[in-house]
Amino acid sequence: SYLKMCHTGPDLVKCAIANGNAALPELLKGNEELKIPNMLPLSFPEILTDTGNLRMKFNNLEVHGLDTVTLTDFRVDFDKRTIYVTIHADKLEIRSQYDVDGKVLILPIKGNGKCVVELENGDLEYTFKYRLEDKNGVEYSMVEPDDVMEFKIEKAHYNFENLFNGNKQLGDNVNKFMNEHPQEFLSEFSGTIKATLTSIARDITRGVFQNIPFKDLFIM
Repeated sequence: SYLKMCHTGPDLVKCAIANGNAALPELLKGNEELKIPNMLPLSFPEILTDTGNLRMKFNNLEVHGLDTVTLTDFRVDFDKRTIYVTIHADKLEIRSQYDVDGKVLILPIKGNGKCVVELENGDLEYTFKYRLEDKNGVEYSMVEPDDVMEFKIEKAHYNFENLFNGNKQLGDNVNKFMNEHPQEFLSEFSGTIKATLTSIARDITRGVFQNIPFKDLFIM
């Protein structure tokens, strides 16, 4: 198997990072036994976000570029049964059909059509708790639902087609404004991005931790 166990001790972090990065390319291809879907690309039928000022719906959303992801930190607090994972992504590209209505900063935005969002140099921090559950005399680490995803993206670029019913001048102006203020717009879209990234992290962590005995992941 491409999933290797690690000894708990001073070299746990180093071992987990090395083994995790060795396994990631295979995990991203999908694994039926671990119930992990193919993530090259990863597809979502629909994602909805509503901040009050901005309502966004994305259909047939695809995330490309997960093969640029590397594990940069992995820490386990066995007493608190909490795992902290840090991941770096060189470049992710989100492609989708969108429907948006509302206001971003001072700018009204409305439209539907195709969109592409490019994200570069992202650092993702994913924290989750687990509980040990006995299944036929074997302990498994079951991932709790109260996981937390935080992320920082260095660069972002947006292209939303057919804004304002295809009014090219208005659409070009909005796209230009978004790309002149990428971080401000990133905060508005953070709900969609966070939901997407959290789903990816959940699929992998639950697939690995809930289907492989705890003793086969960590040698105590």
